[in-house]
Amino acid sequence: MAKTTSQNKHCRGICVRHKVRKTKLAQSWYSIEGAKYCSRCGEFIKWEGFHCPCCGGRLRSRPRTNLAIDKYRQRKKVVYQ
Repeated sequence: MAKTTSQNKHCRGICVRHKVRKTKLAQSWYSIEGAKYCSRCGEFIKWEGFHCPCCGGRLRSRPRTNLAIDKYRQRKKVVYQ
């Protein structure tokens, strides 16, 4: 569950400006080009760096669950072949 800015002491609200919106064509959040997840802020943001511009936490660019990882790998295989 995503935390709001007032509930999270690390989040300063800067990430809201870089928030990613999921479209109907996107099968997952990670299929959106440049989308990364900040676990401290609880938001998917479009950011080029490795750390969140808001809280400085490490951004996750790949899924964590086994099912999501399998889908991610299949999608990458199709793209690169």
